[in-house]
Amino acid sequence: MKSGVINLETYVQSFKESQILDAYKRINRINDIKESECNDLEVLANELIKLSSLNKKKLFGFQLDISVGTGFQEQFDLLRFSNEAILNIELKSQIIPLKEIQDQLDRHNYLLGCLPGNKKVILYTFISSEKKVYVFKDEELRESTLEELFNSIPDDYYEENPLLNLKSEDFIISPYSDIDRYLNARYFLNSEQKKIVREVTSKPSGEHVMIKGGAGTGKSLVLFDLANKLTEKGKPFLLVFCSTLKSHNKINSKVNFSFTDILNIDFTKLNLLNYDYILLDESQRLWKAKYESLLETKSTLIFAVDKAQTLQPGEEQTNIEGKLDNLIINKNKYNLKEKVRTDISLSTFIHKLFNKSRSGLQPINFPKVNAVYFDRKSEAEEFVKNLIVIEEYVSIEVPQYKTRSTGSIKNQKIFPFSTDGFNVIGREFDNVLIPIDDRVQYVSNELKFNHGENYYPYLALNGLFQAITRVKNNLLFLVIGNVEIYKEIQKLITWENDKNY
Repeated sequence: MKSGVINLETYVQSFKESQILDAYKRINRINDIKESECNDLEVLANELIKLSSLNKKKLFGFQLDISVGTGFQEQFDLLRFSNEAILNIELKSQIIPLKEIQDQLDRHNYLLGCLPGNKKVILYTFISSEKKVYVFKDEELRESTLEELFNSIPDDYYEENPLLNLKSEDFIISPYSDIDRYLNARYFLNSEQKKIVREVTSKPSGEHVMIKGGAGTGKSLVLFDLANKLTEKGKPFLLVFCSTLKSHNKINSKVNFSFTDILNIDFTKLNLLNYDYILLDESQRLWKAKYESLLETKSTLIFAVDKAQTLQPGEEQTNIEGKLDNLIINKNKYNLKEKVRTDISLSTFIHKLFNKSRSGLQPINFPKVNAVYFDRKSEAEEFVKNLIVIEEYVSIEVPQYKTRSTGSIKNQKIFPFSTDGFNVIGREFDNVLIPIDDRVQYVSNELKFNHGENYYPYLALNGLFQAITRVKNNLLFLVIGNVEIYKEIQKLITWENDKNY
């Protein structure tokens, strides 16, 4: 029995004296556990010990206060892993609304179900003040008993914690990057997202809806789940991705509803198609003429929008989010605040990278981020090509553009095979490469991109932000001939160790 894996009898014994309890918690690396949870577990442990006279095996193998923080913030009070099943018991001092209990166990059911092995997931909540037990089974919450809980504990157990190896891509999906997992219903909506889907599908036709939310709040997944519900109701509708998407034909061929990207639809003819609903993802990218064409249709319009993800000055000026605020009644405005794709480490890195003076951030390790340096592009190009082939990196840069008058390329990409923010918005990639040259610099502690042109039709930093926020596993900066930026990135990567950045 290794430290960190608890036998319930030894846990109860440690409560007899405060110094013993403190030492026990430190040995088992649970010294940060809340006092209330410690007391709740003591009550539960005593009850289970009373039932264990004929089977002491069930008292072994418990792991306390386990957190998942890779792409999804979740904490488990009590876990026990066995060859055929995973047991999760949540502890509460007092009764709370049953809906909150159900939502928590539903989340845990999904996350634990993403672990390899296709194991049975057993889920309980214990209320210590009343010694009440609730079980979540077959998507329903019901009151249970301590006897049922005890009998559901498998005899066998193992001490390894497979949650430590769980990666964000195991349980978080982007429909545009992983349409097959969406089609197989391998995704989860939190309570905030479920509420939106439930309310929107029950609204009278003709009531337009706005769903706001920053990057990582799951707007796209809400729209795709809405698409499922509208399909079940037999409603004719269209889902439009309001940017370019190379995989739009693949997605349209696999889903059982109409899907397109913005380049493959004539907005002036939408009225002729008689859709009951039109769902619009990344609608902050709509221009005025297309927006006005939408309003002329008889369709119910559902907009997912984030003004922070505009990529061109014209999109900022059109200000679709502002127009929707004026158009749509308050009860039909939704604001997704809870991030389903939350990586505190990467989020901290991005905030500090774009603004070195950003306050309220703590030194932290950045295991996903790395940086390499080359003097010249010619020296780096072969390395980048090998990186793309061998480790399947996607190279993303600030967009270049072609002039209408002469057809010449301005603000040329470092590598012609790199993609840009226009082609990655709404998508995610395992490994992302960000090439940087001397056009990137800090001015008054803020990151700037100097395109060197009198006219540049894009929002360069927004494009860079899109590139960096597309990563799931590994983010690599490749700096060419810009020693100062390389040193700044190094200081940020080693911030936790240096403590002086």
